[in-house]
Amino acid sequence: MTGFLLGGGMIVLGVLLWTQPQHHAPLGVALVLTPLASFLYTNLCGLLLGIRGRVRNANGVSGGVD
Repeated sequence: MTGFLLGGGMIVLGVLLWTQPQHHAPLGVALVLTPLASFLYTNLCGLLLGIRGRVRNANGVSGGVD
């Protein structure tokens, strides 16, 4: 979901950059940071959910406290 939202944000920022060239510096910075944020959110969220699942699974197999 986050990837779609940030992808849509990139499209909006691109259109704004095209229609309002006087704001090219802040829009350019935002356009550079948006794909980086998309990559981090998408991959980091999957990593953290995977780690959480493995920890819960190992805890259940070993008979640990829930």
